[in-house]
Amino acid sequence: MMSKVHLVHITDTHYATVAENIQIATTRSMLDLGWSLGSIARGCLLKRHGVARAELRTLWPALLAQLTVLTRYLASQGSLAVVHSGDITQAGQSDSLQVAVSELSGATRDAGDLHVLPGNHDVWPRDFPAFAPARTSLQARFTRSVPGLPKQFPHHVNVGNVVDLVMLDSAVPDTMLNTSALGRVDAELDGNVFVDQLSSVPRKQVQLRGAVMHHPPADLSSKGQSWWRAVQQSLPIGVGMVLLDAAQFRSRLQGCDVAFVLCGHEHAPPATPEDALVHDGHLLILQAGCPSLVHGAGNNDDPQFSMYELDFYTGRPKLHWYICHLEPLRWESFGSFEWDATTRTWSTLRPGPVPSLLPGSGLPKAPPITP
Repeated sequence: MMSKVHLVHITDTHYATVAENIQIATTRSMLDLGWSLGSIARGCLLKRHGVARAELRTLWPALLAQLTVLTRYLASQGSLAVVHSGDITQAGQSDSLQVAVSELSGATRDAGDLHVLPGNHDVWPRDFPAFAPARTSLQARFTRSVPGLPKQFPHHVNVGNVVDLVMLDSAVPDTMLNTSALGRVDAELDGNVFVDQLSSVPRKQVQLRGAVMHHPPADLSSKGQSWWRAVQQSLPIGVGMVLLDAAQFRSRLQGCDVAFVLCGHEHAPPATPEDALVHDGHLLILQAGCPSLVHGAGNNDDPQFSMYELDFYTGRPKLHWYICHLEPLRWESFGSFEWDATTRTWSTLRPGPVPSLLPGSGLPKAPPITP
């Protein structure tokens, strides 16, 4: 049995080919011509955070290059899985979705299969029609036909017979819920089916079980959050950007022995490692940042992806969280956590240094990437 495994976590790439890029200028001209209230709402959304596509000449190739070097190295060290936790595309464009998955799969081929699930942007029918539920439902079905994406959920990924990753779909095929960026885990599953599905892998076969989804299952304090996110936090209503039934869902995760969650959606990690511990320490939320949106736009000003090292050499498993910042290129040791199997709780540890053998770890002063 492996004593150490690695997970590489990508999220919110918002990829779009040149031909399929949403044209903000077109939307602005619509507003100038006095279009309908629906068009005005759509225009405002398109101009706000999260709709800019990946920088194809700078950050996207930088991401692919780092993933190629890193996964080749980690694959030589032992068990490894690479996951993408959704918002693969800018607006669910069909060619963009397939190209992005293909290029990411090519960059991480040394790690084996790339494990990908859709985010709320991926169920936008190519241009985010805010009031077109039929098209959104068809788009959600389309994402399950794309090669490389699971056909049904939950989808289990076994990593070295040590870690069981359960991939869950939290992207709701409902345009109004997507407008406020809310999520709900796989509406086709009721509570009993959910528990049965997650329990299909015997517990004795793995030492830790984690879940992968797009929306975070708790409201974390994050860096550089959007203006809309801050407004939601200040209102006495359910916070958007998280699951609709977040509190109940966290209890269900604990009942299914899920110890950690890989997610994205917020475009930033927690402000501190302590913020990642929720549900009385029973759940560790690994909310990764966004790797390749336009640099400097709102909360997209720190493109990055994450790597986790799970160490099972000692009696208590430890998880070390490292972040690869793409602009400028540098590695950060974000936090370390220890799992107590008896109490089924996490505790924070003092983060150690970035491993000297990690590709790129010796480049803290690399020049910034420029267009």
